[in-house]
Amino acid sequence: MRDFLTLDRYALAHWLKEQGLPAFHAKQIFGWVYAKGVRDWDAMTNLSADLRSQLKKDFKLSVTRDPKVQTARNGTRTFQYTLHEGREATALLPITKQGLTLSLSSQLGWLDGCGITGGPKGSFGRNLQAAEILEQLYQTRAWTQKNLERGISKVAFDHMGEPLKNIKAVIAALEALTDPERGAMAPDQISIASVGVFEGIESLLELKQTLPLVIRLHAPNQHVRSKLIPFAKRYPFEPLMELCRRYAQQTGLPVTFEYSLIAGVNDHTDQAFELAQQIKKMRCKLLLIPFRPRGNLKPSDARAQKAFRTVLFGNKISHAIVE
Repeated sequence: MRDFLTLDRYALAHWLKEQGLPAFHAKQIFGWVYAKGVRDWDAMTNLSADLRSQLKKDFKLSVTRDPKVQTARNGTRTFQYTLHEGREATALLPITKQGLTLSLSSQLGWLDGCGITGGPKGSFGRNLQAAEILEQLYQTRAWTQKNLERGISKVAFDHMGEPLKNIKAVIAALEALTDPERGAMAPDQISIASVGVFEGIESLLELKQTLPLVIRLHAPNQHVRSKLIPFAKRYPFEPLMELCRRYAQQTGLPVTFEYSLIAGVNDHTDQAFELAQQIKKMRCKLLLIPFRPRGNLKPSDARAQKAFRTVLFGNKISHAIVE
């Protein structure tokens, strides 16, 4: 049985032809699934009973249960999707004045070695399938339209998991998200955050559509970075910087670097200067991300943050602070 959400119009039309049915049914079916958000073949009343029966036999329309929704004090919603084995994938939806950006999960849990960018050690379960990624958007989109009367304006692969270590499913999801009949999103509305998986970035460069790339950097050199993100030992700093330069040049898009200031670890003014030298000749954006205390690591104080930013300003490195 195939996952219906991974089918484009041509694949569905081909399937209809195999059943001896006219291709116009594809438009009807897509209307039910993507325009109306229906997740029950039997509810598609303008389709014949035989066609509904065959669809039910050949395709899985829904791969998760309806999400449980939790709302934090700041208004951020967490959508918990129960998968077939009973584990939960989550998506986050912060509420901002700029619109709704949905943070998607690409894996169940985090790979060991993700350090400050990931979750608990030993939490990794498996890669999510493309349909499991897509349902996070489709079901959340239906919920926001019903409950908030607002649409989702952007999607970010930046929640649970390392998307570039699940690149096959992520690319399949991207193809659906940018399909006018399924996701109806422009490439610049979709971003991918990674610790810097070389082979994954190379795969993105091979796509016809260019996407904003976010690198979770958090250090000005390999020595510091490998301590904060042990997984990054596989992806040395200098080759990563060169690959980011190539990505920015080839796509015409700035690469966004995330950097959390951590007291006594990566917040010294010398490190600010070193960071500036690494990125000053690259088309990029620098985001200073708040750091939540973790183990013995604590966020930089206001004085250290100011000194760090002063060096960045002195080297003409524009940056923003994420609140």
